[in-house]
Amino acid sequence: MECRAESYADSVYSIARQAYAHGDYLTARLEAQAALEDTSKMTRKQILEFRELLGSSFAILKQRDDAIRVFRELLALDPFWQLDEDAPPIVKDAFDEAYRRYAAYLALPPSQRLSSGELQFGASWRSLALPGWGQFYKGQKVRGAVAVSLQVLSLVALAVLQSEVNRRHDIYHEKEGNDAASAYDEYRRVWRARNVVGYVALGVYIVTYLDALYSPAASK
Repeated sequence: MECRAESYADSVYSIARQAYAHGDYLTARLEAQAALEDTSKMTRKQILEFRELLGSSFAILKQRDDAIRVFRELLALDPFWQLDEDAPPIVKDAFDEAYRRYAAYLALPPSQRLSSGELQFGASWRSLALPGWGQFYKGQKVRGAVAVSLQVLSLVALAVLQSEVNRRHDIYHEKEGNDAASAYDEYRRVWRARNVVGYVALGVYIVTYLDALYSPAASK
């Protein structure tokens, strides 16, 4: 069935392409538009070819805005797509303008070009990898800086206390009698402090992750 679908798409493209080659740009446009109404059974290459043909037909029919829109859709699928070298100047002009607009769109920060769902997904895995990264991704520079600072401080404190726990543990094992009891109490005090700071570091990680996930992005 898939092969049949591909063959059908190929045959429709052949008809549209022949119409385009013979100067019947309206037929080429209509055939391409009809084919693109359902791309579920098309290959990626077929979709790209139909979009190029549709955009080219729009351009030659002097429907420049539609041509630019279709070419931008094509570039969103394949940013490296190149027109045929023999494409008419009017088509190349529309394609170049679409490329410039698409490049300008990509240059925008994520908070200005992505949907809320896309932002949430991107911020989610970034915050899991590095606390604060998700906030920066959403344009929340102050919140990101705070998240990074809190996580770094809590981890540094944890590392310092872990070193102190190890030192106190060694001292305790070297002592005897009353000195050993006193050294053990000191060891337990530092051990408890280390555990508290460990829970704080974990809490900071969780809170900054949830903040990156659910806080609204910076204003556009």
